Amino acid sequence: MNSIANRTFLISHSFVSTLCVCFTLMFTGQLHADAGANTPPNCVTNIDAEGTVIAGFFGLVTPPVPYSSIETEGGDLTVYPTIRHGNGALVYAGIYRGVYSAGGASQTVNKSGTETELVFKQDDGSIVHICMVKANQFDPTIYDPIASQVGECDLKQIAGVETLTPGHVQIFEPPYDLVEISGVPKTVLAVAPVTTELIQLRGQTPGWANYVWHPEDQSKFGGIGGICNVEVSKSTSTTQDYQTELIESCKDTEGKNLTLGQGSKAQLELSKYRNNINFSSGRFTQNLPPIEINTPLKIGLTDVEEFEVIASRPGKMSLVRRVYLSEERKLKHDVCMVTVN
Repeated sequence: MNSIANRTFLISHSFVSTLCVCFTLMFTGQLHADAGANTPPNCVTNIDAEGTVIAGFFGLVTPPVPYSSIETEGGDLTVYPTIRHGNGALVYAGIYRGVYSAGGASQTVNKSGTETELVFKQDDGSIVHICMVKANQFDPTIYDPIASQVGECDLKQIAGVETLTPGHVQIFEPPYDLVEISGVPKTVLAVAPVTTELIQLRGQTPGWANYVWHPEDQSKFGGIGGICNVEVSKSTSTTQDYQTELIESCKDTEGKNLTLGQGSKAQLELSKYRNNINFSSGRFTQNLPPIEINTPLKIGLTDVEEFEVIASRPGKMSLVRRVYLSEERKLKHDVCMVTVN
């Protein structure tokens, strides 16, 4: 009996001693908890399994379980929980900017490595998954522009320049009718639907950009038709001469080539029943293009709309043109070139 009591005392004494040592080490800073023990894992994105998203680009984050909503903490990440491709949700990573002083002058620079925590929940509020993403600057030598695309991006080009450069246009035909398209950064790329069957890409400044297009039949194809990357190449005299030679000159209402002198203006009447230029994408003023197009002077009075075209500086600019094919009783869209001397 005494043996059992002594053994119990020794065990109890040892346990109390261990607690004392642990508390002593904690208060003296010699014992540290594992800082990474409660850190959420990295999210699986369209870039990699390391949680990488591209600052200023659209992307896709795919959790391993079904979910109803997403909450975020930290960073500058916009999530679209209901716009999906499979189980993945559309996201947009904003560009964090920091200020540093160089030679006495402050400069603004893009900051990489901004982290955001994503919390995926069910309808009842229960958490089903937590993961982290990190926004990095896009580098085509690190992140494959083709492999990181999502959905349908190998679209059929039906008109426009071969290499997209500032001031010029490409027209693509997606495999399904589209309801919406968005492109970023807008300083690099302007996008717009020409019709529900055609996409227009317009180069603004050299650099990389991406766009997301949404199919009309979302129940069949999902909310995302494609998240696609595009490079707007730097314009050179060689590419300008080569590309513009392959594209027909735009015509005015009298059938003459649309060649303007710098500072001159022209009034154009546009009708969907005659062969004219389609300026439906609005006013192109980014980086002072060769021409600027004002909104219609007349809308809705007849089938004719009048636009004012202003020649800003010497150069060439391609525009989307619509041609009515009377025999087929339908519109055709292609691209023509405006020249400012």
